[in-house]
Amino acid sequence: MDEVDVPRSHAARRALIDAYRRGPYSPARHLGFVVVFGLSVAALSIGLLRDLQAIELLAVPLHWIVANAAEWRFHRDLLHRRTPPFQWTYDAHIGHHRIFVDGDMAVAGPHEWWTILLPWWAIAALALALVPICGLLALAFGANVGLLVMATSMLYVVSYELLHLSFHLPIGHPIGRLGVIRWLARHHEIHHDPRKMRRYNFNVVLPLWDWVRGTTARP
Repeated sequence: MDEVDVPRSHAARRALIDAYRRGPYSPARHLGFVVVFGLSVAALSIGLLRDLQAIELLAVPLHWIVANAAEWRFHRDLLHRRTPPFQWTYDAHIGHHRIFVDGDMAVAGPHEWWTILLPWWAIAALALALVPICGLLALAFGANVGLLVMATSMLYVVSYELLHLSFHLPIGHPIGRLGVIRWLARHHEIHHDPRKMRRYNFNVVLPLWDWVRGTTARP
């Protein structure tokens, strides 16, 4: 592997979970905060829309593409490269890759969700960072566009978290058996191959930008 040594056995990888764990953990609070916060901000943004025009709705698919490209770039350049001053994101993500490798992707239960999900505060930090950006978009294109960009961003992050978690559910879980989830999970599992993790399959929500940038790998 070209990034970090991966434990060879399932037991050794699972031992890393205890090594990385810090303090008590509530999976319900972790996932619940992300979902409730993200949906609440999206709902508030949608509720503030006024006199919405059809052309303004183009902000949703256009920003979804931007978000997909940003996910790809963030994953490749900050999670798989030591980029100052964000070295901590690399270190945290490599821990995730040490625990889960292709062929051994499942969590043992909800008490291990912290190994999958982003920090609970990440979605709030993103919303705060988006406020000036959405404000500028509102000034340039109207308030509705700024609000739609904020709503789309929040829904994108919530979908990212739920999909990523679904890819790491125990084998045989009803959600994991869904066709689209199986397809996306296989795309993600290839990314967890230590030989491919720095070069391929960076998208989680949908591999659109992987396809655009030629970073899609197959089994």
